[in-house]
Amino acid sequence: RRLVAEGALERLGTRPILEASQLGGILLHPGGFAIVGARLLFTKAGFGETVWVTDGTPAAAGPLGGIPPAHDFDQIDFCGSDARIGYFRRIRYGEGGTLFRTDGTAAGTSAPAPPNTFGICGGSVLSGGRLWGATYVDGGQDPSFLVTDGTVAGSRKSGPLPGHPRPVEVRGGTAIFLLREGDEALPSLWTSDGTPAGTR
Repeated sequence: RRLVAEGALERLGTRPILEASQLGGILLHPGGFAIVGARLLFTKAGFGETVWVTDGTPAAAGPLGGIPPAHDFDQIDFCGSDARIGYFRRIRYGEGGTLFRTDGTAAGTSAPAPPNTFGICGGSVLSGGRLWGATYVDGGQDPSFLVTDGTVAGSRKSGPLPGHPRPVEVRGGTAIFLLREGDEALPSLWTSDGTPAGTR
């Protein structure tokens, strides 16, 4: 399956399965869709962006359950997905960002901790069912490195870092990333397991 610029979700080799006019318009932008197993998740624009899901047929297309109703100016960013799960972030004006984990069904969609999660989608890496990436949490100004499996118990944070980390690769439970300590500095190579002691 692929997204086409004319505003349709199209199955390769066949006719479009959903036209923008059927949904009242689809907002297509980088990070605006994800594939979780046999399901395609995508953003639909209205007063605020919402997450829709389809198995590739018009009859099966509809809003993804398990998410609070959309508000004006809500923004959706997809962070990563594989054959089993996907992560996306909803940014709500005045409340910050909330990270969701989903298997493409209402029952399998939840919002893990920590809340107010900014930045996790930019340069994040999905590895072993866990999302690894930089974030600003709890209203802090300094970036941290966050690792989450979509649960409260499975979320770890490195603590404040002197720059914004960009994950490069995850190996054996450790992320390798670049970090620039200031606008004029050259990036240096860091590693993290998502804990303060394991980040250096």
